[in-house]
Amino acid sequence: MLKLLKVSLTLNLIGLFFLNNLFSQSIINISIDASASTVEIPPLWRDHYECHLMDGYGGNPSIVGPHILYITDPEFNTVMSELQPRYIRISIGRMDNPPDTSYYSINTEVLRNLKYEFYKGANTLSDADNLYNYDFSYIDSAITLIRSLGAEPFITLDYMPFTLSRDTTPEYQALMGLVYNLAYDNSIRNSPPSDNSVYGRVMYHFIKHCYETYNVRYFEHWNEPDQQWTNPVMVKFFWKGTEFELYDAYAAIADEISNDPELYENVKFGCCSFAFYSFLNLFPVNFLTQIKNNNKKFDFLSFHPYSDTQYQGGYDSAKVNLAIQWRNEYVPNAELINSEWGRLDQNTTVWGDLDYGLNKFKHIIDMLNNGISMSHRVCLFDVDASDDNFAHMGIFRVGPIVPKPTAYVFYNLNKINDALNRLPLSINEGMYALAGKNDSNDKIVVIFPADEP
Repeated sequence: MLKLLKVSLTLNLIGLFFLNNLFSQSIINISIDASASTVEIPPLWRDHYECHLMDGYGGNPSIVGPHILYITDPEFNTVMSELQPRYIRISIGRMDNPPDTSYYSINTEVLRNLKYEFYKGANTLSDADNLYNYDFSYIDSAITLIRSLGAEPFITLDYMPFTLSRDTTPEYQALMGLVYNLAYDNSIRNSPPSDNSVYGRVMYHFIKHCYETYNVRYFEHWNEPDQQWTNPVMVKFFWKGTEFELYDAYAAIADEISNDPELYENVKFGCCSFAFYSFLNLFPVNFLTQIKNNNKKFDFLSFHPYSDTQYQGGYDSAKVNLAIQWRNEYVPNAELINSEWGRLDQNTTVWGDLDYGLNKFKHIIDMLNNGISMSHRVCLFDVDASDDNFAHMGIFRVGPIVPKPTAYVFYNLNKINDALNRLPLSINEGMYALAGKNDSNDKIVVIFPADEP
């Protein structure tokens, strides 16, 4: 019977748990009660966000041409087998880095026929119920790819179908185009629907298709709709409506799901990847108040606790605590999902540091302590080919694919995958560690993120 485990480690570690005996001056004590009751560890290190899997990497397509696919790289399957993703968050059509010039065309016929436009019918309920008006080829291919990696899709409904949008005249934000390679169609893709009942029905059929065909269970409504007021560069960049219009659109889908007993019981529907960028955070608070007052289906609260602080892993624990307060007050039964995190200030060059990855593991421990059930790290692949680990924020370089030091942190975290019964531990003040044991009680794994390895 396992009782008490005490581990003494030298201070300097390579990777996560490899001893470096050259400098063994300081001792770290980790005490573990192996007979204590356990809770299951959700493997948050296996959750990722990558919305370019099907369109690849490359610069401004007006200059360099179409992008190059990641999945054609001979190393793609190799690094994915090491990474062992659990969930991969994808969009139904949003791109931070458009793959070709058609994505930001001023020709409405081009825009309405993009491959992401799965709904081809008119803005009527009768057309919405006609399944011949749907083309799910793009989402089918994305789900199939993710499943081939052994992962589950987490699908974000953050792209307003052209036919359903309140605004069908393309307008582009020139300033944001400097950052996002001319960006994408802001005014159409980000507008509320012109008819919520039709929108709800169309998205219902989308969700129903993904669930019945592929058993996809997690669907998130929108992405950072509260990028408003306090962020002058990105005012209404992701959502052009109010929080009340967002609620109406969300409720239309929630009602459709609730009217289908099979979907209601098996599909997780929530939102909204709040970014904490509205005046006094009134946008998410007002939205969640409507959810509570009207008792709408709300299975998870998603948020983006980014922090631009250098060398800290791109995670703001204060934002996490605020999201927990919102959950407890407005949607007490909802899961907490960190649907994006890891971005740092664009002027920093830390993406290639091992410390960056080790800090991320410390944040994962904080998330586990706070009951977060998913943690989609941004992002898997760099946006451009480069031999510089520090040029972009992916954990893999591209052209060809090469793992950065951060990737090895996540690789090593998989060593605890068969010991996910969390054990309580104590460690030197200011340090972090994670311990788990397997189901048969004959194996304990301890993972410790070393400072300055």
